[in-house]
Amino acid sequence: MTEKKKKYTWITTLREKVSEFWFEYKRTKIGLVGLGLLGFLIFLSIIPWFTLDPITYEKWYMNPLWDLNPRLAPPQWINLFTTQKYTPKEVLDPIKVEPLYVYEARRLNYPNPEALKSMFTGYAYIFKYEYEWDIPTKDIVVLIKGVNQSINVGIDIVRPPQENISEEYRYLDNAIYSEYLPTGRGEIRIFFTGLKESESLLEKLKYTLISNFDKTISLDKITTSTANPIVILFSKAGPGMSMGKTEPLKGEYTFVIKIEGEFEKQPQTQLVIVGSCYGWLGTDKYGRDIFVGILWGSHIALVMGVTYAFAVTFIGLLYGSISGYFGGKVDYIMQRIVEIMYSIPAFAFVILLVYTFKTMYGGISIWVIIGVYIIFGWPYMSMVIRSMTMQIKAQPYIEAAKALGASTARILFRHVMPQMIPYSFAMMVLTIPNAIMIEASLNVLGLGNPWIPSWGRILASAIDEGTLTAWWWYVPPGLMIALTGITFIFIGNALETILNPKLKRL
Repeated sequence: MTEKKKKYTWITTLREKVSEFWFEYKRTKIGLVGLGLLGFLIFLSIIPWFTLDPITYEKWYMNPLWDLNPRLAPPQWINLFTTQKYTPKEVLDPIKVEPLYVYEARRLNYPNPEALKSMFTGYAYIFKYEYEWDIPTKDIVVLIKGVNQSINVGIDIVRPPQENISEEYRYLDNAIYSEYLPTGRGEIRIFFTGLKESESLLEKLKYTLISNFDKTISLDKITTSTANPIVILFSKAGPGMSMGKTEPLKGEYTFVIKIEGEFEKQPQTQLVIVGSCYGWLGTDKYGRDIFVGILWGSHIALVMGVTYAFAVTFIGLLYGSISGYFGGKVDYIMQRIVEIMYSIPAFAFVILLVYTFKTMYGGISIWVIIGVYIIFGWPYMSMVIRSMTMQIKAQPYIEAAKALGASTARILFRHVMPQMIPYSFAMMVLTIPNAIMIEASLNVLGLGNPWIPSWGRILASAIDEGTLTAWWWYVPPGLMIALTGITFIFIGNALETILNPKLKRL
């Protein structure tokens, strides 16, 4: 038989076996469901590589991007089910940019702007924001880019008109005013919740609005620890506004960002309304996007689970086959090693190891944890393979191969192991959820790696913070861990039904 004909025969046989296997597999409904769920998990694990900024993975724990998200905010779709509507995140660009002296002349009704040119150098950025929500934003952030010097920034705010309220009370001139230094990237971020910013805004609100329309409380008792200036800003003027007890003031707000100084190039400025709800799955206490964490966690879970399961299966298959085939003293010695390994409490050993590494080096890679667990995970697989090998080696075709002078290696790799690969694969599929549960368990115990966005890490963070009301923080990772376990259990049960003749007849 020529090499080409041999190759053709091998390919034909493989194709027939695959076709036969698929015919049997698609008859198991639970297997098709598991396959569909696996496709969904693979899709989730691929998405982040093409749609997300890698920095969201590399700097998951501390990322400048999270500063622009609302903290502990529910998902945006919650507005479909609540009467009190949350404010979604918006990034606004200025509708108009003009020289600062032009803006100041118009504001002061000064007829000759050019006369103010030497007094007001810089730019005024005018933003319009339509507020139509009930629960205001948790913060407002001014982003200034392209700055290489210290600058003074003032922020004017114009509230929407309100019935029975005079026009003069709509204007909050220099509600925030301070000097700011840029970062090394030439960027300045001004948070309305910053200490000096919130105090400045509250003072302006107190003496412009609260002192005139809310006399239920003494002004000296209104501080940033008792009142939220952002809530007051978006509330109607009236009794109780200092405590945010009046209705929201809906309408068009105007924010004017005044940047003082002489610049070679005009700085870029944006206004970020961080909102009070966010994205598909909300945010945690640190503003991290839970949905982004779930996507990266899908990649980590599958890679980690498959790596662990494949390694355990390969070692168990090789070790068990050799032990069962040789028998005698070789089998005796190898089985004693298995018994010793199997008797060691693996999880307790991993906990001790992780705690030691964390104490000495401040942390440990998840791959080291998986590697250690692989060392203790293969004995059970090897015992199953050994018992199957002892049955196979008693078959007549094995004796015939020996009589024809086939080497031990050839018999093992061509006649023994191929018989057990389908069963090993079924066991490997059922082993994958173990790795995911190991990682999740270690994180819940506080021994995981806090720097990676795994499902276990997200779940552990929610438990550590004790935020039981923030269901969007701990429910999604818990569901994903459960879903992954169900997926591989469904596939494993389907494979076992196909490969086990006894189950097949049921």
